[in-house]
Amino acid sequence: LPFELPPAEIPLPEIPLPFDGPTFVLPPPSPPPPPSSPSPSPAKQSPPPPRAPSPSPATQPPIKQPPPPSAKKSPPPPVAYPPVMAPSPSPAAEPPIIAPFPSPTANLPLIPRRPAPPVVKPLPPLGKPPIVNGLVYCKSCNSYGFPTLLNTSLLPGAVVKLVCYNGKKTMVQSATTDNKGEFRIIPKSLTRADVGKCKLYLVKSPNPNCNVPTNFNGGKSGGLLKPLLPPKQPITPAAVPLSDLYGVGPFIFEASSKMPCDKN
Repeated sequence: LPFELPPAEIPLPEIPLPFDGPTFVLPPPSPPPPPSSPSPSPAKQSPPPPRAPSPSPATQPPIKQPPPPSAKKSPPPPVAYPPVMAPSPSPAAEPPIIAPFPSPTANLPLIPRRPAPPVVKPLPPLGKPPIVNGLVYCKSCNSYGFPTLLNTSLLPGAVVKLVCYNGKKTMVQSATTDNKGEFRIIPKSLTRADVGKCKLYLVKSPNPNCNVPTNFNGGKSGGLLKPLLPPKQPITPAAVPLSDLYGVGPFIFEASSKMPCDKN
């Protein structure tokens, strides 16, 4: 039998189908596979079974298209909130600061200082040796009992004594008036600070008619020493005195009241 080829499929035009939704265009059908060539065989070949005719596009059921996706509503804009601050670390969370241990050489042992020796104040300077000057008078019986220098005359040879009290030690030094009735005493080991502890007393008169000491200027109770200015020197510049001068008196001896007195 002669081999018959099946009739070629004729493409049909696309017919738009009524559809409420969007229109979709169907792709063209794929071409049929090419006919296989019959393999020659010596024996008699049977004809291939007839193919069922492919349904026409007009008879194909309509393809349901999926509904269009619904439009999603956009989310509302975010509400502006204050910025969130990170919590500050608590002081307890921080590790404690450990002070470094002092090195053994940092704190040296305290060595007590020796007490300072007591300050010894220097002794006051001895200064110049003092000199005590004074005069002794003899008063006439005409002015007996009156503390005055009227009707008096200088008495040579009268004896006086200087007594200085210095604690338990007492210094006594005597002197005699010269022909002018003046005496001068240079005390031994006497300083300016001890002059205020000295007194001068009348002791004896060489005249028997004028031998009673009076208490004029402390002749009986003790006369106090008074500093004197040095006499002016004619030399220029003035010579510096070698001693401190102190004066006492003047002192008076008088006649005894038992002796007759010629007032003429």
